[in-house]
Amino acid sequence: MKRKNLLQLLLVILIILFTVSCDKEVSTSPSEPEPPKGMIFVDSEPAGFKIYLDGRFTGRFTPDSIPFIEEKLFEVGLKRNLWKDTSVFIEASSVQPPQIDVNYLVNPSMRGSLNLVSSPRDAKIYINDSLLTETSPTVIKGLLPGSYNVRFSFEQHRDNQAIVAVKSSQVTNVNLALRDTSIWVDYRKLNSPLPTDILTSVAVESSGIVWIGTIDKGIVRFQNNVFQTFDKSNSLLPHDRVTDVFVDENDTKWIGTEGGFARFDDPNNMQVYTTANSELRNNRINVITGDGVGTIWIGSWGGLVKMVNQTMEVMRTENSNLPSNLIKEVECGLTDIWVVADTFLTRFDGTNFQKFGRKNNNIPNSNTIGVEIDAEGNTWAAFSAQVITYPNLTTERIIGGLGVYNNSQWQSVFIGDLSLTMNDLYVDRDGYKWIATSSGLFRFLDLNTSIAFRPNNSGILSQSINGLVEDSRGTLWIATQDGLAKYKKYLETK
Repeated sequence: MKRKNLLQLLLVILIILFTVSCDKEVSTSPSEPEPPKGMIFVDSEPAGFKIYLDGRFTGRFTPDSIPFIEEKLFEVGLKRNLWKDTSVFIEASSVQPPQIDVNYLVNPSMRGSLNLVSSPRDAKIYINDSLLTETSPTVIKGLLPGSYNVRFSFEQHRDNQAIVAVKSSQVTNVNLALRDTSIWVDYRKLNSPLPTDILTSVAVESSGIVWIGTIDKGIVRFQNNVFQTFDKSNSLLPHDRVTDVFVDENDTKWIGTEGGFARFDDPNNMQVYTTANSELRNNRINVITGDGVGTIWIGSWGGLVKMVNQTMEVMRTENSNLPSNLIKEVECGLTDIWVVADTFLTRFDGTNFQKFGRKNNNIPNSNTIGVEIDAEGNTWAAFSAQVITYPNLTTERIIGGLGVYNNSQWQSVFIGDLSLTMNDLYVDRDGYKWIATSSGLFRFLDLNTSIAFRPNNSGILSQSINGLVEDSRGTLWIATQDGLAKYKKYLETK
């Protein structure tokens, strides 16, 4: 009986479940609506404009179409950098899609102008390397928007140029000054292939070829506005830090470096001298010069070297009365050799070194940086500011100056203050004494007549001067901390 009742209960439950499932609704996903079929074609001359629809960028550029849009009125905008924005109202259609064609080239308001001014006036004008018939100042109208290379050119001035943008319906002002090169010419990394602006020394061949020593880029040959660099990577130069450059009477080049010195006629065939293959006692070279008749003198950190026909004689404190092995400067006179050994100014007669001191010889101090012989046989020496520390640890600060020795006595004058550092002394063919300093280039006619050349009163490019030399035409070549300067001093009234 109980079993029969259980079967009846199960049957009732199955009937209820079947009834509920039959009454339950069947769920299905709604069908996707069809996309809009409207379309607009957009083209422009020139091409490449961004296409906007009701203010939103479509991600498309002209020429292109805008598909799958509603068939209604839209604002179609075109935008491109430097060009005026353009917008058109048009109704999209699926039956006959409209086409927008915008020709910017025939719309004068889309063009811009250049107002070109130069100093000096009447300079030639080049736009994108094409010479114009107009000269400055002038206004060039009707230019399409874009970037333009504007260059001014004027006789005896360095060209100057700028890349400028022209915008629709706007005037772009270009005002450039051209550097006068009639007297002064500057060469820097900015305007020439110089490998560095920090130059240590300079020398000139009889043919006018200029050789330039650099702080860490080797030696540079300069001729007819062509620069050629020689360093350890493309030559036998022993070190890229050049300390001195000397050209002898045969136009042979002698290059002093921090790693020895090199001799060459052809830079591709250098003969190198170091402690490893010669009598040199130290590879750090400070100065190289010659007596004009075949003898070369080298000042190093390891003594004074006399070189004749490849044979070296090294003078040091051990084998002479040379007061120091640190040779900073050497200058050849008619019969004597002037040598700066550390802080000692000496004159070498072939046997002995005669020392000249501040207290006994009426010179500014003992920090000699340069010695030169003038046409009358007088010896000129430049002295940089000096700080002397005595054994009792007291110090004395002495400013520098310029001195002249007439083979019997010294006369001198103090120059500047303790902050003035002197780097080189040079006597030109006109008898002027030039001192390269940290505060400009000083020119002395005598001890009491001088003038300073600085960027604020001349065309020199730097205030920090390291060395100079005169070529056969009377042009000074000046090595500075900011590049190479060329001074046509023969064109200026003395």
